[in-house]
Amino acid sequence: MFLSDYTPYVLIVEDEEDNRELLSVILSEEGYQVQTAQDGLAAISMVEQIKPDLILMDVNMPRMGGFEACRELKKRHPDIDISIVFLTGQNSMESIVHGFELGARDYLTKPFNIEDATQCVKMAQEMIFRTKIMGSIFASASAPANALSATSAASTVWIIPS
Repeated sequence: MFLSDYTPYVLIVEDEEDNRELLSVILSEEGYQVQTAQDGLAAISMVEQIKPDLILMDVNMPRMGGFEACRELKKRHPDIDISIVFLTGQNSMESIVHGFELGARDYLTKPFNIEDATQCVKMAQEMIFRTKIMGSIFASASAPANALSATSAASTVWIIPS
């Protein structure tokens, strides 16, 4: 498997239609599979259906904001490694730190630069790819070890002195 062969599924969660459409068009043109949602509640139900690799999520949205949606996603799906990049107009260090504490992979400040957004997604793609490769390496490395230990246990010969 090569990085060029792997295209993550990106969910864009943004209440501002212009930003949502702009990111969708840009990332689709870059070859990403893209879905969009208008708020955190819609994102949560979509995650259960499409299982995205990466979520670009606005922090401040109606009904459910990005931080709350992130907490809920981590609670509902602790076994799924979903990378989240927060989009925000808030440039406060407190907000950024809070996002990272919730498990964000990165932050994009609005208004965002198109090159910064695509570079951020590409970097996240590389990290997702590496995580998947490492997971498959560990899975394949542990399979023979389990088979060996089962074989060893089955063929143990006990010598009992008389």
